[in-house]
Amino acid sequence: MAPDRGVSLAFLRHFMDEYNIAEGETTQEVRDRIIMELTKDAKQAVFTCLTGGSDGSGRPWRGKPTRFVSHTWRKTFTNLVKCLEYHEAEHGTDQYYWIDLFALNQHTADLPHGEQE
Repeated sequence: MAPDRGVSLAFLRHFMDEYNIAEGETTQEVRDRIIMELTKDAKQAVFTCLTGGSDGSGRPWRGKPTRFVSHTWRKTFTNLVKCLEYHEAEHGTDQYYWIDLFALNQHTADLPHGEQE
Protein backbone atom coordinates (compact mmCIF):
# COMPACT_ATOMS: atom_id res chain seq x y z
CA MET A 1 0.00 0.00 0.00
CA ALA A 2 1.31 3.43 -0.93
CA PRO A 3 2.33 5.89 1.81
CA ASP A 4 -0.28 8.41 2.92
CA ARG A 5 -3.07 7.03 0.73
CA GLY A 6 -5.12 6.05 3.74
CA VAL A 7 -8.07 8.03 5.08
CA SER A 8 -9.42 8.06 8.60
CA LEU A 9 -12.94 7.32 9.71
CA ALA A 10 -13.19 10.96 10.82
CA PHE A 11 -12.48 11.99 7.22
CA LEU A 12 -15.15 9.62 5.89
CA ARG A 13 -17.73 11.01 8.33
CA HIS A 14 -16.79 14.57 7.39
CA PHE A 15 -16.98 13.67 3.70
CA MET A 16 -20.49 12.25 4.18
CA ASP A 17 -21.65 15.40 5.97
CA GLU A 18 -19.90 17.84 3.62
CA TYR A 19 -21.42 16.31 0.49
CA ASN A 20 -24.80 15.30 1.94
CA ILE A 21 -24.45 11.65 1.06
CA ALA A 22 -27.88 10.09 1.27
CA GLU A 23 -28.51 6.88 3.22
CA GLY A 24 -29.33 4.95 0.02
CA GLU A 25 -26.59 6.40 -2.21
CA THR A 26 -24.27 3.72 -3.58
CA THR A 27 -20.50 3.98 -3.67
CA GLN A 28 -20.77 4.13 -7.48
CA GLU A 29 -23.15 7.09 -7.20
CA VAL A 30 -20.80 8.83 -4.75
CA ARG A 31 -17.98 8.35 -7.27
CA ASP A 32 -20.04 9.70 -10.13
CA ARG A 33 -21.65 12.63 -8.28
CA ILE A 34 -18.84 13.77 -5.99
CA ILE A 35 -15.42 12.24 -6.66
CA MET A 36 -15.43 12.86 -10.41
CA GLU A 37 -16.53 16.47 -9.88
CA LEU A 38 -13.97 17.13 -7.12
CA THR A 39 -11.11 15.84 -9.22
CA LYS A 40 -12.20 16.89 -12.72
CA ASP A 41 -9.59 19.66 -13.09
CA ALA A 42 -6.65 17.93 -11.40
CA LYS A 43 -7.48 14.47 -12.79
CA GLN A 44 -5.84 12.98 -9.69
CA ALA A 45 -6.90 10.86 -6.74
CA VAL A 46 -8.83 12.51 -3.93
CA PHE A 47 -6.02 11.81 -1.47
CA THR A 48 -3.79 14.29 -3.34
CA CYS A 49 -6.28 17.03 -2.45
CA LEU A 50 -6.12 16.25 1.27
CA THR A 51 -3.41 18.68 2.28
CA GLY A 52 -4.96 19.35 5.66
CA GLY A 53 -7.88 18.40 7.79
CA SER A 54 -7.98 16.54 11.06
CA ASP A 55 -10.37 15.15 13.60
CA GLY A 56 -11.23 16.85 16.88
CA SER A 57 -8.06 15.59 18.56
CA GLY A 58 -5.78 16.87 15.78
CA ARG A 59 -5.20 13.47 14.14
CA PRO A 60 -4.77 14.02 10.37
CA TRP A 61 -7.44 12.74 8.00
CA ARG A 62 -4.74 11.27 5.77
CA GLY A 63 -2.03 8.78 6.73
CA LYS A 64 -0.23 5.56 5.96
CA PRO A 65 -2.87 2.85 5.42
CA THR A 66 -3.23 0.31 8.20
CA ARG A 67 -6.16 -1.53 6.59
CA PHE A 68 -7.11 -2.41 3.02
CA VAL A 69 -10.85 -2.08 2.39
CA SER A 70 -12.62 -4.18 -0.19
CA HIS A 71 -16.16 -3.09 -0.99
CA THR A 72 -18.84 -3.39 -3.60
CA TRP A 73 -19.73 -0.40 -5.74
CA ARG A 74 -23.43 -1.26 -5.74
CA LYS A 75 -23.90 -1.14 -1.97
CA THR A 76 -24.43 2.06 -0.05
CA PHE A 77 -21.56 4.29 0.93
CA THR A 78 -23.11 4.70 4.38
CA ASN A 79 -22.96 0.93 4.84
CA LEU A 80 -19.24 1.01 4.05
CA VAL A 81 -18.71 3.67 6.72
CA LYS A 82 -20.85 1.76 9.24
CA CYS A 83 -18.70 -1.34 8.69
CA LEU A 84 -15.60 0.71 9.47
CA GLU A 85 -17.27 2.12 12.59
CA TYR A 86 -17.88 -1.44 13.80
CA HIS A 87 -14.29 -2.32 12.97
CA GLU A 88 -12.94 0.59 15.01
CA ALA A 89 -15.22 -0.23 17.94
CA GLU A 90 -13.58 -3.66 18.01
CA HIS A 91 -9.99 -2.85 17.00
CA GLY A 92 -9.32 0.76 17.99
CA THR A 93 -9.61 4.17 16.39
CA ASP A 94 -6.08 4.60 15.11
CA GLN A 95 -6.80 3.18 11.65
CA TYR A 96 -6.20 4.58 8.20
CA TYR A 97 -8.10 2.87 5.38
CA TRP A 98 -6.91 2.31 1.83
CA ILE A 99 -10.12 2.67 -0.19
CA ASP A 100 -9.81 2.73 -3.96
CA LEU A 101 -12.43 5.48 -4.23
CA PHE A 102 -10.02 7.88 -2.50
CA ALA A 103 -6.60 6.30 -3.12
CA LEU A 104 -6.78 5.79 -6.89
CA ASN A 105 -7.24 8.30 -9.67
CA GLN A 106 -10.81 7.57 -10.71
CA HIS A 107 -10.24 9.22 -14.09
CA THR A 108 -7.73 6.54 -15.07
CA ALA A 109 -8.82 3.59 -12.92
CA ASP A 110 -10.69 0.74 -14.55
CA LEU A 111 -14.38 1.40 -14.10
CA PRO A 112 -16.41 -1.05 -12.06
CA HIS A 113 -18.88 -3.34 -13.78
CA GLY A 114 -17.23 -2.83 -17.19
CA GLU A 115 -18.87 0.58 -17.62
CA GLN A 116 -17.57 3.12 -20.12
CA GLU A 117 -17.32 6.87 -19.60
